Amino acid sequence: MSGPMSVVNGSAVVSAESDSKSRLVMAPPARDAGDDTDPGALISSSYIDKNPEELPEKDAPAVVDAIRSLADSDDDSRVATEDEVCDLLHVVDKIPVRLWVACIAGILERFLTISLENYLQNAPGGEVPGALGLGQAAASNIVNALIIGSYIMPVPAAVLADSFLGRYKTMLYSAIIEAIGATILFATSLPVAIHGGAALAGVIAACVLLAVGSGAFKTTVVPFIGGRKLLFPIHWLCYNQTFNNLISQAGQMVTYGIPNDMMKIAGAISGIIVAPIIQKGFYPCLSRRKVAFGPIARMTVGFIVLTLSMVYTTVVQKLIYQTGPCYEAPLACPGSHDSTVPNQISVFLQIPIYFGSALAEVLCLTTGTEYAYNHAPKSMKTLVQAIWLAMAGIGTCLALAFTPLTKDPHLITMYAILAGLLGGATVLLWVLFRHLDKSKDVGG
Repeated sequence: MSGPMSVVNGSAVVSAESDSKSRLVMAPPARDAGDDTDPGALISSSYIDKNPEELPEKDAPAVVDAIRSLADSDDDSRVATEDEVCDLLHVVDKIPVRLWVACIAGILERFLTISLENYLQNAPGGEVPGALGLGQAAASNIVNALIIGSYIMPVPAAVLADSFLGRYKTMLYSAIIEAIGATILFATSLPVAIHGGAALAGVIAACVLLAVGSGAFKTTVVPFIGGRKLLFPIHWLCYNQTFNNLISQAGQMVTYGIPNDMMKIAGAISGIIVAPIIQKGFYPCLSRRKVAFGPIARMTVGFIVLTLSMVYTTVVQKLIYQTGPCYEAPLACPGSHDSTVPNQISVFLQIPIYFGSALAEVLCLTTGTEYAYNHAPKSMKTLVQAIWLAMAGIGTCLALAFTPLTKDPHLITMYAILAGLLGGATVLLWVLFRHLDKSKDVGG
């Protein structure tokens, strides 16, 4: 036997051993006290055949049919045992089309605010595109307020989804609210609206609707697709720099005609490259060699990678300040010719930052989302997911404390402090929670 291959927690999943090519299917979860999952300890169809009296009479036929349909959907498939679920590496099975639609909606949702920092910060007519000219500090505060709202709103939205509307309806209504906000933002960003003085009011109204819609969408789309506190807000505080200050940093550099807010695409491209390598290559490789790499270990490595990214960001900002024509006052000296000539340093120096952020996202945020989902009772999965997302909102609240440093020439100090905070959080995460990886019910 050359080694097992297996399944992602919480999905319709499979595992296999390479010599037998057998396909193992995870049964629906057993009923726990306080949970509202379907009755029955579902281990295998043969177990049900031998012990039919253990299932409630009214539910037995449906449960038996569900288990047998899973086991019989493939000639070589069977329901995995409890030990196999615990011991084998989890990988994703076939994903239904409706879930791809939800994924695409989540991707499109990200495009709504990708250029908002430029739109708010910069005045029209300069090297860096813009409209309102509010400056970096004010623009960052507005973007941070939007992020705070979109990551705090999941909590009431989760209660609504779990108690009244259900996840699908909540996701649908939140998408409609978000679409209305996006329409207002677009309409008030047209030249005629800007000249008429409607742009700032439009931004405020749009941000409120986007926060409500995006927040509710976030908390439902992850449980729909797939079904620890003070440390993670610090992680989000650093990760969220890609939404505002790193965009502004790119505007201080030579972009070779590329819009500075498009540099964030480097993060998306990095994620597309990194995620399959980690999920399909690195994790199975460790599993074949019986190397333990549990959720806490993964998240700790993610923290380390993001800490190194923040250290590198500090170095890049230092290099910007050491380069002319404006040195510590990029785009704000006579040599910039009315903010049209940035400091002469390549924007491509930012690529490792976005690569590191993408790697940290796969190792830490993806693992944390999965961990939170798998360990929540079925009746509270959306609420627990909302609390997990609320950590991002708290992290963005922390960002408001750094507002006095979000301007030249203090950005080096800000990035250095963030790197130090995250480094300390990394040590605490490993010291306080590493024991959880030794627990068999952690799920990897």
